[in-house]
Amino acid sequence: MQLNTLPTDNLYKFCSIFGLMLIIFNTYYNFEMKSSSIQKAIELEGEIKKYEFDKRQFIRKNVDLKERYINANRELKLLIKYTNSLNRQIKENNTSQHKIYKDILNFNSHSQTKNRRNLDSLNNIVFNANKIINYQAIEIATKKKIIQNENSKILKYSLFLNVGSILGFILASYGFYNWRKLELLRNN
Repeated sequence: MQLNTLPTDNLYKFCSIFGLMLIIFNTYYNFEMKSSSIQKAIELEGEIKKYEFDKRQFIRKNVDLKERYINANRELKLLIKYTNSLNRQIKENNTSQHKIYKDILNFNSHSQTKNRRNLDSLNNIVFNANKIINYQAIEIATKKKIIQNENSKILKYSLFLNVGSILGFILASYGFYNWRKLELLRNN
């Protein structure tokens, strides 16, 4: 088969139809990809807002717990100071008040133990609250990183798809132009 006898009109039809398909596919996929990524970004932003709100709530609770811890610690120190004072008075006075002082001292000792347990539990609560705050900060940073990653992916794919659409337009234009030109030559 010689080069002059090739069925070029079919080649031009193929170029024009393939170019149109490229344009349609790339445009559709570009919009579809952007809309799904935007939806995902909105969902992630919502999760970030929720985590940030929870983080603020935990920080407020944490501050309250730290204040309670400081107050309880202050009360414990005062109780220890008072107990030590009573101990000195008991050693100095061996009077009838000795039994009363001993009872007060036992009560104070019991209160110190109870306050120490409360301080320990408050300390554990503060520690766990801090741990939760840190985990939520990590979650927020991770979600923000995912959004940045999605945006960069969208940019890369959009560039690729836009180049495909341009190539499709060039191919379709070339095919339609030469097909029309060939039809005009046949009609003349």
